Amino acid sequence: MSDDSITVSQHLTGPLQLWGSLEILQEIGRGGFGVVYRAWEPALAREVALKIIRPREPRAEALAGILREGQLLARVRHPSVVTVYGAQQIGDEVGLWMEFVRGRSLSDLVKTDGPRAAGEAAVIGISLCQATAAVHQAGVLHRDIKAHNVMREAGGRIVLMDFGAGQLLEGVRAPDERAIGTPAYMAPEVLAGGRATARSDIYSLGILLYYLVTGTYPVEGNSWSDLLLAHARFERRPLGDARPDIPASFVRVVERATAINPAERYASPGAMLADLNLAATGKLATHVRRSGRTDSRRRKAVRPQKGRRRWMVAAAAALPLALGIIASVPFNQTMGRPAEYADESVFRLWLWGVRALIPGAVEATVVVLLWSLLAAIWRLAVRISPPVQRVSEALRARGHVLTARLGLNEPETATQMLLAAQVLAVSVFCWHFRDLFGAFISFIASATDADIEPLRPEHLARQQLYNFTMAILILLMSVGAYKAVRMRRAAEAPTTPPIALVFGVIGVALVILVFPYRLMWHNAFEVVTYHDGRCYILGEQSASALLYCPEDELPRVKEIALPDTALKRSGRNQNIYTRVETR
Repeated sequence: MSDDSITVSQHLTGPLQLWGSLEILQEIGRGGFGVVYRAWEPALAREVALKIIRPREPRAEALAGILREGQLLARVRHPSVVTVYGAQQIGDEVGLWMEFVRGRSLSDLVKTDGPRAAGEAAVIGISLCQATAAVHQAGVLHRDIKAHNVMREAGGRIVLMDFGAGQLLEGVRAPDERAIGTPAYMAPEVLAGGRATARSDIYSLGILLYYLVTGTYPVEGNSWSDLLLAHARFERRPLGDARPDIPASFVRVVERATAINPAERYASPGAMLADLNLAATGKLATHVRRSGRTDSRRRKAVRPQKGRRRWMVAAAAALPLALGIIASVPFNQTMGRPAEYADESVFRLWLWGVRALIPGAVEATVVVLLWSLLAAIWRLAVRISPPVQRVSEALRARGHVLTARLGLNEPETATQMLLAAQVLAVSVFCWHFRDLFGAFISFIASATDADIEPLRPEHLARQQLYNFTMAILILLMSVGAYKAVRMRRAAEAPTTPPIALVFGVIGVALVILVFPYRLMWHNAFEVVTYHDGRCYILGEQSASALLYCPEDELPRVKEIALPDTALKRSGRNQNIYTRVETR
């Protein structure tokens, strides 16, 4: 820490060294966020700890935020949270004074007496979970939970202290604000420059528990960049390897709390507290074996799923029918075919739906296989080539930084950004293929040559591009939706309109893919000659036929009685949009 980063002496005045109404007795600690003094409060005749904070950039809003945070902390009343008596701003400094706790920090305890047993660490963790929950309830993040900031009094009371790094839960972080906290305890997303959240405090709690029983950290490095790269490489020492004698129940709590993906961590200190209680009593292992899960939401997953599976089977069977209707109704209307000529039974509609899905499914499968092949080649190159490995690590680290800064590790933000990307992609697609959309809705009986031009056989490549592009878009959107759902489930996030809209956009994209299927790929009808003009039979019954004659005047779709001597059949089918040669 540079000498000019924090300056707290200019407001100490008088022979008694006063700061406001407090008498400074001695300096007892100095850190990155301020200086801590043992002080005397004459008004109430009590000894207090005074922490004086001076921001690196003492802007008015920063000072006001620290002061407001101190005022909020002063409302917290919990045995395991240091009692904050008051907060005051003097000049460019903010002072927080609180109870003076006499005892040893957990850091000193581990360094002096060695790593603790899992049972003792679990009991300490229970107190800290309760303390963190109380702090979060007040609307504040601690942001620097570590062994050095937790005291144990002589009587055994655990006290969470040092809120100098705190931040309002609803506060807005300045774009240039550096990550705050102790690197070894910092969540990967915060270390990468992302916004601190309640889950980053959960991560710090997990690291603290790891430290209590090992005296070390799961991820270590000599610098911020080293730690960030270690996270990107997934280089971490599992607790089970560091302490093989630690009960599996305790290990599970620590591993979940310190998950790299924030969505996989405990959603709140209370959720972590429940598992720690079980670990402390030795019941978590039994609980996990019985349920296969450790939280109430996941325990519900073992309930009978027969009813849900039946609904899924029914939906899977009904989907082709719905798609068949979507593909057939626009087709028959565009062709001008009444129901008596369409011959669309329920089974035929279902078959049309299945057929409409096959091309897109094949294209998506080919893309997935190619992607898997490229991924396998890349993994092999990373394994055998050090330069490629360094590039891969750098890209992964940058990906972690970008993900954290964009907030993509937060379920709600990720869902909203996914929805925005989906809407943008579908909108660009529709704009790019607007000529085809115009042709799809042009009634063939009255359409001009320009109206149906995009559907002619010579534009087959563009029609194939339409189908391929939308199929890949649906694949990508489905993968994104799957990941969003997994993230939300892991985070126990409630269902919100954005996640429903994500699936709604996928449904719209599926309709866009399917509804022109028959218009583009099944538009061949029997070519006939009627009164020496080329026509197509759109449908027929025993006593009548529906003809489309592109060379005739409007309307070009007409119904004729059978038999008709002017009608000469060829028995040959042809694309109805084939250009008519000029005679």
